[in-house]
Amino acid sequence: MLEKNESGRSLLWQVGAGVFFIALQLVVIWQKSQGDFAAWAAQLAEKTLWEQFGYFSLGLLGVAVVLFALAGHALGGGDTWKRSGANLHNTRLLVFAALMIAMARALSLVPGIPIAHTKLTFGFLARALCALVCGPVLGLVYGFVEDILGFILQPSGEFFFGYTLSTMLGVLCYALCFYRRRLTVANIVLANLLVNLLVNAVLGSVWNVMTRGAGFMGWFVPSLAKNLLTIIPKSVLLYFLFRGLLPILQRMGVIPRQMDERITWL
Repeated sequence: MLEKNESGRSLLWQVGAGVFFIALQLVVIWQKSQGDFAAWAAQLAEKTLWEQFGYFSLGLLGVAVVLFALAGHALGGGDTWKRSGANLHNTRLLVFAALMIAMARALSLVPGIPIAHTKLTFGFLARALCALVCGPVLGLVYGFVEDILGFILQPSGEFFFGYTLSTMLGVLCYALCFYRRRLTVANIVLANLLVNLLVNAVLGSVWNVMTRGAGFMGWFVPSLAKNLLTIIPKSVLLYFLFRGLLPILQRMGVIPRQMDERITWL
């Protein structure tokens, strides 16, 4: 128990250091842009790639520290992938994944909650729940099917596989942090940090450059700001969702009965 607590505190300190650098980067961006992100991003897009990296050195350092800490924490389980791979032959979990696909489609019809210049949508709840129960391997399959089915049922523009990959990686991030692990508030926040920063902000900006053109920073800066705003609200919703459903999932037999129903801080 003492070793787990020390590991949790070490992880929290590492992530805290990374978030501190990211916060400093946002302060620098705010000062340089004076609130006009679009004009500042347009000017930055004219700079060379190395100059752009120089502007974002603090933020990139912060992201690297956070990802390093999360990788060491989330990949600690030795047989996580082996156990998750066996779930592909578990009829009960396959049915559960199918239900989560239906839930994700239903949640996509619910209007998002406006937060500043962005909206909080609810599809992530089904993805995180599927990741918690089904693990990374079945979670990747779930993400692929959910995105393809979503495009078929609600097409918006031309199909681009990059967005399918983002959905799959988002579920993978949740699975690495939640599957067969002791649930903590720190885990929930860290999972959303990873999804919002790496998948939504970074990869989403790459896909926008490939499909819509313009410079990477022109997409990345506003996307980063929007995704940072939704980390805490998403974490709060996931906390109450898991807290309410853990006993039910145990009675259903889709998660181990010995799994702690409490959600601790660390």
